[in-house]
Amino acid sequence: MSTQKIARGAIAAVAAITLALTTAAAANAAVYWPTAADNLTKTTFAVDSQENFVSTQGYSTLFNSKDQLCETLGESPCANVATDIFNGSYVLPVCTSATQILCLDTVNIYKGTKAPATLIRQISAPTAPVNAATLATGIPAGGATTLWTGADGKTYAVSVEVQVQITNGKLVANTFSAVVNPYTQITGSYTAAKITKVGAKTYIDDQRELNCAWVENGTCGELQDFDTATRVGLTFRLGKPTEQFLSGRLAKPTLAVAKAAGTNQISLSVDANPVNVQQLSLKLSTASVPAGLNVGGAPKGMFDYSLDTTKNVTALRTAAGNKATGIRTFWAVTNQDDTRITQPTKCKAASGIAGLVATDAMIADSFNPTRSAGVLKQIINGMLNNPDAKADSGSFDLILADDFARCTFGLLKGGSLKGNAVGQKSTTKVATGWVSTSLTGINYAKATTLMVQVKK
Repeated sequence: MSTQKIARGAIAAVAAITLALTTAAAANAAVYWPTAADNLTKTTFAVDSQENFVSTQGYSTLFNSKDQLCETLGESPCANVATDIFNGSYVLPVCTSATQILCLDTVNIYKGTKAPATLIRQISAPTAPVNAATLATGIPAGGATTLWTGADGKTYAVSVEVQVQITNGKLVANTFSAVVNPYTQITGSYTAAKITKVGAKTYIDDQRELNCAWVENGTCGELQDFDTATRVGLTFRLGKPTEQFLSGRLAKPTLAVAKAAGTNQISLSVDANPVNVQQLSLKLSTASVPAGLNVGGAPKGMFDYSLDTTKNVTALRTAAGNKATGIRTFWAVTNQDDTRITQPTKCKAASGIAGLVATDAMIADSFNPTRSAGVLKQIINGMLNNPDAKADSGSFDLILADDFARCTFGLLKGGSLKGNAVGQKSTTKVATGWVSTSLTGINYAKATTLMVQVKK
């Protein structure tokens, strides 16, 4: 999990979680890891593509207004539920009733015909429990990463992390990041995240490993890449979002939204294929900086910079030989990533979900779902070739809620909608309440501006 993700996920948590990311094992990991920053000098720097929101904390935490960790909400030092402010994040537990809120309802992992996955268990990790009196007010406990066997017989870790705020007894939990990872269980010197007390201080000791989807004492769920023919579907319950647009590392997604039990609660379903995403990791000299590379000033030796714009991909094309250094597969979706999405302000969707934008591009500039010159635009970029020197074939998907699309494109009610990509081959699908536009076979020889319009 990136430090950026920690800051967004639970600002208070920084003061009370001891976090140690172990990198030594990553060199022998089953999936690609960047290595350019491993041996930097005073005259060299690295630029790495880095994915936000493709991992989660894996467990639940709550902190009071004094940044004290809540062992149990409703008990000291977090007893004043009706008058204090609490912030943190919940990893959703599996639903056990039709009226439960903030829970994971359904997991389908399959090829071909849709089929459910089988729950193995929830990992042993902090879950932010609540006492009976607090539960009676409608505030539930959290959970931890859950483990599943797909219909394909492989094992998967599922983690839907929702940001939680409780103010004077009122719960808001409507921003999320959902991640699914294939894993293989291995043993070794691994340590589970646990609540630890030192004197009067209580904190979470988190000794996570970068190459593990989850860890327990002596056990690691070692990350594996997906078979991209796999289909993953999640249904989970959360508060109705105000951040209505989703971004994802997905292909051929579908969306569904329904009202859930409780006030202002929804049930959100996302079904999609994972994607292969090009990765880039370059070691460069401070004396020979590629023209056009912008890292916020002159690059400094010993620094590892994040590849964050399509223009920087273009600047590094020659230095990289127009070839990615690695490939990772991801299945992830979020409404938190403001590096990929500028949330709409004028047009809204009644359901709380206005749409979803997803791509396998190495880098996508922030998508603004506001019509400009009659279209919605998205700039994406990558390297022409994959590490095997074969040309990459990219994908892009845009789903819009029917009411959001009509508002955005000035279309009256009635009649069906269809989307198309201007100047590119695309397919469009219409489902109840949604219109989707998909592009495949995208060539990353240069930065590409995609332009999508919706008409009757």
